[in-house]
Amino acid sequence: MTSFIKIKSKIFHITILDMAVSFKELLRVDLLKTVYINYKYLQLGGVKTLPIYVYNNTRLSSCRGKVIINGEMRRGMIRIGKSHLPIVDRKSNPSIWKVDDDSTVVFNGRAYLNQGVKISVGLGGTLVFGDHVTITGKSEIVCNKRIDIGNNCLISWDVLFLDDDAHKIYDKDGILINESKAITIEDNVWIGCRNTILKGSRIPHDSVIACGSIITKQFNTPNTIIGGSGKNQHIIASDIYWKRK
Repeated sequence: MTSFIKIKSKIFHITILDMAVSFKELLRVDLLKTVYINYKYLQLGGVKTLPIYVYNNTRLSSCRGKVIINGEMRRGMIRIGKSHLPIVDRKSNPSIWKVDDDSTVVFNGRAYLNQGVKISVGLGGTLVFGDHVTITGKSEIVCNKRIDIGNNCLISWDVLFLDDDAHKIYDKDGILINESKAITIEDNVWIGCRNTILKGSRIPHDSVIACGSIITKQFNTPNTIIGGSGKNQHIIASDIYWKRK
């Protein structure tokens, strides 16, 4: 117990001195969960550096599998559950981290998984985040095979990623007809609100997904706006570029 108190005191001291956040924001960080997830995945090096911040009202449902951080670990480079959107109620929209056995989450740099974001990586799944990935809040990633999200991607609220149908479907000969398929989001993609990105999808770099779309296809032309659903998935505009505010 004494050792735990010393560790907690040390972490609190480090946090006060080194976290590049205001005191008001500091009060929203769950220090115990922050220490736990860093130690669980990154051992003592993680506790010393604290690259992962866990904010209040975040549920660590399952901290199994492994987390890999490529490159230099920097304090607070990965943030889970930070309040970002005024339309997301913190109490009724908890963030969830659920990573099962033999699964992997890879961070290739900064990632901001804000309030209400729910991460579920099933047995054997691999979820990869590029550098400077932002999910503004209240979105879900369900990964049972593989999902890659590239560098500088911006994902709005109410977005669902699903690389698996959850239940198996067979034809009359007993052959599986709905296998899991990987999802690939290339660099510099903006996914608007209330979109669904299903298995087998590929979004090319420097593209935008229009609000309310259901994407199941592989698109290969960059610098486009893509939208629609079903057979109506199509390129709405070409030769575009976008930038964050």
